[in-house]
Amino acid sequence: MPSLDNIRALISRLQPEAICDQCVVERLGLAPDVVVERAVRQLSGTCGIERRRGTCALCESEKIVSRQKS
Repeated sequence: MPSLDNIRALISRLQPEAICDQCVVERLGLAPDVVVERAVRQLSGTCGIERRRGTCALCESEKIVSRQKS
């Protein structure tokens, strides 16, 4: 399991922008993105992180993204 603290820190640094799971994988050098998806879902709701359909600030793709609520 990837470090939840590293994932949360990356998402928080981008606030208020959102990031997709694939960009989390690439930025943190993790694999595979299925594991990251599980980790981000675990963080959502408990650390002020929300998941929704939107545009990733890094790759600009329309997909499920995560962001730190303000």
